[in-house]
Amino acid sequence: MFGNSFRLFKLFGIDIRINPGWAVIATLVAWSLAQGTFPELYAGLDTRAYWAMALIAVLGLGISIIVHELAHSLVGARFGTPVSSITLFMFGGVAALEQEPKAPVPELLMALAGPAMSLFLSGLFFSASVAVGGVEQFPIRAGVFHYLALLNMVLAIFNLVPAFPMDGGRALRAAIWAATGDIRTATMRAAKVGKFIGTGFMLAGLFAVLTGNLLAGIWWILIGGFIRASAIGAFFNTRIETVLDGLPVTRFMTVAPDTVPSDLTLAEFVEHHLYRFGHDMFPVMKAGKPAGTIGLGEVRQVPREAWTQTLTRDVMTPLTPVKTIAAHEPAMNALIQMQANGLNRLLVIDNETLVGVIVLKDLMELLSVKLALEPASKSA
Repeated sequence: MFGNSFRLFKLFGIDIRINPGWAVIATLVAWSLAQGTFPELYAGLDTRAYWAMALIAVLGLGISIIVHELAHSLVGARFGTPVSSITLFMFGGVAALEQEPKAPVPELLMALAGPAMSLFLSGLFFSASVAVGGVEQFPIRAGVFHYLALLNMVLAIFNLVPAFPMDGGRALRAAIWAATGDIRTATMRAAKVGKFIGTGFMLAGLFAVLTGNLLAGIWWILIGGFIRASAIGAFFNTRIETVLDGLPVTRFMTVAPDTVPSDLTLAEFVEHHLYRFGHDMFPVMKAGKPAGTIGLGEVRQVPREAWTQTLTRDVMTPLTPVKTIAAHEPAMNALIQMQANGLNRLLVIDNETLVGVIVLKDLMELLSVKLALEPASKSA
């Protein structure tokens, strides 16, 4: 979802990023404020004044969301749950956790830190609207502050809805976690609640559309769909973690995979390996140890007439930690690593020796069988 985000700046060691979806929503909000909301509330101002108010309000909204997520991040860092980035996207903001919280209390404090900060900002903006003279005397300045105060209040209340993975849903997970002592059980139960609430938002949006409130209805449908999809994703990711729990990479790897000597010509590689097996990545071996990988992408970079003079070591992609995993690592780590880096295969290494290859397709097929044999109700 956030793969196309762009880095804006770094704050407290955290990357602040923006997704193109945020720019679209920000533009729509600015237009709505300049053409509708502010003219209705503060009649008689110049058109340029309304647009200035709208642009400042949108900038304030972005800053408010970043500060909201930053509160989560700083509390998380305090309890050993660092955040690598904060991304502004279509539905607000999200802090990318590097790992799950280690205990229910840190999870609860981290979840509530965002809404608490939004409430603080609401009070701060309201005080600012009064300090500059109030909306009656100075509508341009006070009006923007008043709008941001209301917006942060709504942001705080909305985020407290107990729909995982929203802040309220994470607080709910913390409570269930404290009661059961099991974060996976807590996640699955909180995700179920999030799924039902997301469905409720979608139904409310559909009702709004049918009764003539088209824009609000569409927006609620989109938000509900996002919450529902996120909750379902969290539910199944937790089920996968449960099924793979305690299973090492070696349980799923292919032993004695097809390898390619580093002094093999591309013509021989294509004929005897690529055509025969059709893998997207082959380990390239040098002196009995893996030195790199080669596949269709590397071959296509070389003109066909040069295949007989070009060796695999000349065009292979050097081996990097991203493409390898230790034999003792949990299988879940392999799945996360492949998904995060867009890979279909990982070389399984033990003491610098290639012992196998783990293939995403094989892992997912076996995983689907195990999930089918283990009902979700057993895990929850």
